[in-house]
Amino acid sequence: TLSRSLNDFTRLTPQANGNNSFAGSSGKYNSLTIDGAVNNDVFGLTSNGLPGGQANTQPISLDAIQEIQVVLAPYDISYGNFTGGGINAVTRSGTNNVEGSAYFFGRNQKLVGKSFTGVKADEFYNTQYGFRLGAPIIKDKLFFFINAEQVKIKTPTLFNAGDEGAILSVTDAQALSDYVQTKYGYSVGGFNSTGAMTENDKIFARIDWNINSKHQLTLRHNYVNGFDDNISRTGALFRLGNNAYKFKNNQNVSVAELRSQFNSSLSNNLIVGYSRIRDARETSGTLFPQVEIQNWGGAAGKVVQFGSERSSTANELDQDIIEFTDNLKLLAGNHTFTLGTHNEFFKFRNLFVGTYNGRYRFSNLQNFYDNKPNNIDISYPAVAGTLPAA
Repeated sequence: TLSRSLNDFTRLTPQANGNNSFAGSSGKYNSLTIDGAVNNDVFGLTSNGLPGGQANTQPISLDAIQEIQVVLAPYDISYGNFTGGGINAVTRSGTNNVEGSAYFFGRNQKLVGKSFTGVKADEFYNTQYGFRLGAPIIKDKLFFFINAEQVKIKTPTLFNAGDEGAILSVTDAQALSDYVQTKYGYSVGGFNSTGAMTENDKIFARIDWNINSKHQLTLRHNYVNGFDDNISRTGALFRLGNNAYKFKNNQNVSVAELRSQFNSSLSNNLIVGYSRIRDARETSGTLFPQVEIQNWGGAAGKVVQFGSERSSTANELDQDIIEFTDNLKLLAGNHTFTLGTHNEFFKFRNLFVGTYNGRYRFSNLQNFYDNKPNNIDISYPAVAGTLPAA
């Protein structure tokens, strides 16, 4: 695996492609469970259907996983809530043996060869390090497992001022920066390659208790905290440094699972889970309206943009999810009967006020200097001084 992600393994399924899509269905129609407990992006904002996707983080450390199961058209009624693929990650547990590992994976521009024209790769790095440990607390009775991991990624920005294909030269970028600083007292941020950062921390802990010969209890908690910088530039759009935003994600998922084997033909599996997911955007620099200068250099479709990113000044999403699943199974000769229930209770708080800090568009640079915008957008709450959320 290159990216050490679930996707690197699920793509090995013959019906899968590299986008976490199965049998032609969008990845948003998949269902991810961890030890049978749901772990999906239920609000539906991520492209891969996984929580934390907008912060470019995985929902669980790969080193905490024992095996990965993929089902597409299962006949078992206990599998459901997907029309794409059902992905179940089975986590590691402690045993009577003390087992563990420490690991580091990393690469940077020094591990990349020059292009055929002799150009070196821009500075970047991708590092991941962590450890795992499983051991008995009481032999044959009580066990623990823990995994902790940190990921740090620096990605170079493309089309920086003065680069080939960029619409803004270093001289013009500096002149614009100086003008805005002098006239409005606002720093537009950098225009060279500073690199976009992605960082996340993961902690997974699990306790297994063999209560008696008939009942086993598992308690586990999964913590993920990360962020991803967004400062993309293209040959048609140049965003100055303080137009960047940071997407932040925090996840806390707790699950209790009771497995009961009453006799050789009757068993029960009870899962109770609570997920607390918090997403938010953080703007760069001081707050300032987003300014877009169109037709830069007289070229149609070329835009230079600075100020606080217009969709990020009031953008938060809180998700609280409770799961209750219980399945009773009876083996009767050649038949298996399942009686069960699966319930998910959702509570959302969605704060989104687009262009809350304003958006000014100018048809060219001269109109910007003359303070003649061709379009002004601003959104505001009906009650002054409040930021109502849905």
